[in-house]
Amino acid sequence: MKILHMLITDAFSGSESVAAHIIKNLPPEYKGIYTSPAGEAHNVCSSMGVDTLVCNTSDTGEIKRAFIESSADIVHAHDPHMSFNCARAAVPFISHLHCNCDWLKRICPNSLALAYTVKKAKRVLCVSSSIAEEYVFKSFMRDKQLCLPNCVDSREVIAKSTAAILPENWDMAFIGRMSAPKQPVEFVRMVSLVKSKLPNVTAVMVGDGELREAVEQAIEKYALSNSVTLVGYKENPYTYMRNSRVGVLTSAQEGFGLAAVEMMSLGKPFFAYPNGGLKDIVSGSCGGLYSSAEAMADAVVETLSDGSVYSAKSLGAYEASRRFTDMTAYIAKLCAVYDSAVS
Repeated sequence: MKILHMLITDAFSGSESVAAHIIKNLPPEYKGIYTSPAGEAHNVCSSMGVDTLVCNTSDTGEIKRAFIESSADIVHAHDPHMSFNCARAAVPFISHLHCNCDWLKRICPNSLALAYTVKKAKRVLCVSSSIAEEYVFKSFMRDKQLCLPNCVDSREVIAKSTAAILPENWDMAFIGRMSAPKQPVEFVRMVSLVKSKLPNVTAVMVGDGELREAVEQAIEKYALSNSVTLVGYKENPYTYMRNSRVGVLTSAQEGFGLAAVEMMSLGKPFFAYPNGGLKDIVSGSCGGLYSSAEAMADAVVETLSDGSVYSAKSLGAYEASRRFTDMTAYIAKLCAVYDSAVS
């Protein structure tokens, strides 16, 4: 069976990484092809040994052409925009929803477009139950929806985390795109709150995006130029995870929380706001979910300051991550979805 994994942009981040790792781990009787506009993602996929196909996935004619010329059996469309385009292109597709967008909760053009998309899709995969629960037209999904939390290849994470030796270590790490949903400026404020009680605290931010300049301005505003290191996008963020003591995610919305599982698989306590799929991943035993920056900062201070607290949460992080690292079972569920969609 041939599956085109289609993505809307040439960038490589959360959902793109999920798509590439699915393709990499498919059994021999299934062939996945990473399909997107030319760019960064194709370079990353090539380094992973993942086959790629260049396609302007914003053009419905190009989508249909790629499907026909590749002799594909099904399209695995990642996220709402790509899924909507596949619905318009009239190709058979599975919709994979990775994010908890604010518009899911209200009647608006986007939520109406998703209703049209769901009607056309063979199946709808949601990375957390909160996506389907929050959708204003959730009854449309009922017969097609499957909650399938993302899976992390922990062996790869561990191996890549030791692939290079970094000269620095940090107390806190932000791993993610510098975009509005991730609230990277809020992370900078979090560091300032922790610094008020731990003057020597350090943090690293791995990622890039449209809010990079706003982050730099926030670092200057809070006088954190000697405390926060910006390293930009890294193809291998795991070395930075390994060299950081705790992970902090300040997202306003989060479909799953891939960085949380990745850091936790390295035994790193993780702290976040209680949004989306993070509620199914993070708990007090492995870090904590907090509704305010002040409460989260206090918990981070306690964890960084008390060795026994840190050790307990570190062990709890590793144990909690194991629920999301069984790649064999994850791929088996996906193949069953492909089989049922194509039959």
